[in-house]
Amino acid sequence: MIRRQKMDREKVIVTKSKRLLFRSLKKKDINFLMTVWGDQETMKYAGGKGDLNKEQASLDYYIALEQKKGYAPYLLLEKSTMQPIGVCGFQPSKLEVDADLFYHLHKDAWGKGYASEAGHACLEYGTKSLGLTKIGASVEQENQASIRVLEKLGFVYLKRDKTILYYVYEYRN
Repeated sequence: MIRRQKMDREKVIVTKSKRLLFRSLKKKDINFLMTVWGDQETMKYAGGKGDLNKEQASLDYYIALEQKKGYAPYLLLEKSTMQPIGVCGFQPSKLEVDADLFYHLHKDAWGKGYASEAGHACLEYGTKSLGLTKIGASVEQENQASIRVLEKLGFVYLKRDKTILYYVYEYRN
C-alpha cells in the first residue's frame, strides 16, 4: 500500500543526499529540462530527444502526478552551487510494482557518481516516506552505465522485452 503524502503547493525540497537536493518540478524548470530531455546524446537510451511541446506536456504530467500520487521525478540541485543537474524520481510502472525509478542527468554531471547517489536517496525516500516496497526500473540493454547503477542500488534483473531490460528492487525492513 502506497502512503500518499498531502502535497503542500509551497513544498520545495522533497529530500536530500550528501551533495544533492531534490525539489518538486515547477513550470519554470522547462528551460533546464530541455537541456536534458531535449538533448539527443542524453536521451539516446530513453526514447530520444523531445521537442518543447512534448517536454512541456511531460512536465505538466509530472507536476500533476506528484499532486495525485505523492511521487514524481524531482529536479536535482547540486547543493554547493544550487544549480540543476538532472532529474530523478518515480513514475507509474507497466510492471507489477509500486512505481518505476528513473534518472536523467545533464551531460556535465555524468561520471561523478550523481546517478547512484540520487538513486539511493530516492529509494530511501520512496520506501521510508512514501511506503513503496517494490520498485521497478527499465533500461536499454546497451546502456551499460545505467545497468551498473541499478545493480549498485540493489536492483535485480527481472526480464527482457526486445532491447529493454527490466529490474526490480524490493524493500525489506
